[in-house]
Amino acid sequence: DGPAYIALMAELRVMLDELEAENGRTYELTSAIGVGHDKIEDVNYGDAIQYMDYIFAMTYDLYGAW
Repeated sequence: DGPAYIALMAELRVMLDELEAENGRTYELTSAIGVGHDKIEDVNYGDAIQYMDYIFAMTYDLYGAW
């Protein structure tokens, strides 16, 4: 569910920022995502990235003999 994913990233960002202010450590919010068309169309990553530091595209299975 795309909107739920974005809401989760927003909530995690708030929590990590609060924890950072509390203990002085730096935290990054990242996600590894599948890049199949059926996966990408479910979430608007343009909206999600504002809460995240990195999005890693799992492209290792896009080409092969299968």
